[in-house]
Amino acid sequence: MEKILQQILKKLDKLDGLEERLERLEPLVEESYQWLKALVESNEVHRAEMDNINNHLARVEGVLAGFDKSLEPLRKAQ
Repeated sequence: MEKILQQILKKLDKLDGLEERLERLEPLVEESYQWLKALVESNEVHRAEMDNINNHLARVEGVLAGFDKSLEPLRKAQ
């Protein structure tokens, strides 16, 4: 009976050690989660900015193509 009690106490000690380790890891996991969340948000903002830049570029390309077409008669006249 005493041997069984010693084994139980030994396992409880291990559990206490695991609990302490988990308590130390919880803040690290939370910090990692916050960093990951910030990176995801930053990536979404970056993607939106890139979409905006692509839209502006497409507009500029359209304007330049229009200028090019409007200059075509002048080129033919030369």
